[in-house]
Amino acid sequence: MKFSVVIPTRNRLEYLKSAVSSVLRQDYDNWELVISDNDSSENIQEYVLSLHEPRIKYSRSEEFISVTKNWNRAIDLSTGDYVILIGDDDCLMQSAFSIVYKIIKEHSCPELIFANGLMYVYPGVFPYFPSGHLTTIGNWNLWNSELPVLLKPEQMQKLANEAMNFRLPFSYNMQVLTVHKSLIERLRYKDQFFHSPYPDFYAMTLLMQKANTTIGCPYPLAIVGMSPKSYGGQFFNNNEKKSIDELHVEKESNEYPELDEIIFPGTQFNTCWLYALSSVQKNFPSVANCEINYARYRELQLFESLHNMVSLPFQFNSLFTLYKHMSLLEKLKFMQRLLHVKLVGFLRRLFRTGRIRSKLDDIRMKLDVHPGHINYEFKGSYSSILDVFDKITPLECKNHFQNFTPKELAKFL
Repeated sequence: MKFSVVIPTRNRLEYLKSAVSSVLRQDYDNWELVISDNDSSENIQEYVLSLHEPRIKYSRSEEFISVTKNWNRAIDLSTGDYVILIGDDDCLMQSAFSIVYKIIKEHSCPELIFANGLMYVYPGVFPYFPSGHLTTIGNWNLWNSELPVLLKPEQMQKLANEAMNFRLPFSYNMQVLTVHKSLIERLRYKDQFFHSPYPDFYAMTLLMQKANTTIGCPYPLAIVGMSPKSYGGQFFNNNEKKSIDELHVEKESNEYPELDEIIFPGTQFNTCWLYALSSVQKNFPSVANCEINYARYRELQLFESLHNMVSLPFQFNSLFTLYKHMSLLEKLKFMQRLLHVKLVGFLRRLFRTGRIRSKLDDIRMKLDVHPGHINYEFKGSYSSILDVFDKITPLECKNHFQNFTPKELAKFL
């Protein structure tokens, strides 16, 4: 059984070295590592050659291409039976291949393995975690099992339906998936597997509905990194424009003229999510068991716009622009919401926005974008992502949890 780990990368050699190290230090030997370099100015090829490792393939694009194109380049170069995609600031966990190999043998070569994962926030990303931070990601309460378990088609469809309704009861991280290469080949559209500006949102929504057999793995097999240069690092530091620029997906974002009447001002995050869902439905109409909830998308965008207006007082004049985008029904609902958050009061008191911001935050929480997540923090400190690799093993991960209540633990177990 051969595993292909694919790593798309661009100008992040300092992090890539850790990702590569986590593959080299696995206790299972039948693997290949594909590094797809997206026109980096750093000499990544020199680093790869210095490793003298024949199982590593290196390929460099001739120009700066989108994240979606680079992901497609990477998997096109893979030749393994199963494919795992991680970012250049991510890592596998100890014995990841061995654990997956055992699952594959015990469950007769499933098409998809859906595992848990960890999130490592690098030092310097969040000011309130200056030394870094380690937590779980939001898959920990998806299956009620201590062992790998076959997930029913209706379970997977329910998750996909939640995504179509702009809710995330799980984490959209490709790093937690191990995908049979035949499934990737079966789900190509116009000879490409990944589509839309958010290739991970697209692929996971599609895989959940089209995989014939999916195994839920309760052990974390990958560490998702959030580095200062990453999309997540920029996004969660309120620099969405720079985070989108990192993806270089302008062309992919212009391929949805049919959504012109649906698009609503707000965040690019929600709009790119919409593009991903639309691509799933266009490319594979047979999986459209649940319609995209356009009304909810627009409601989410409305409150993101309101929140931005409160946070940036000099943008109050955009209220009229927002109003013009709404239908009659939305305007009626909008006015009701405005009364709820006392927008009239905040317009009269431009410099006293804290209370309004708090009320808007409350409403955003009630919109329930991330329902049911239980995330656990970890004891101790971790100086690097490889420090996590060394100290946390998949099967003993729970021994390192902290700050959980018995009620939370009961939900997890």
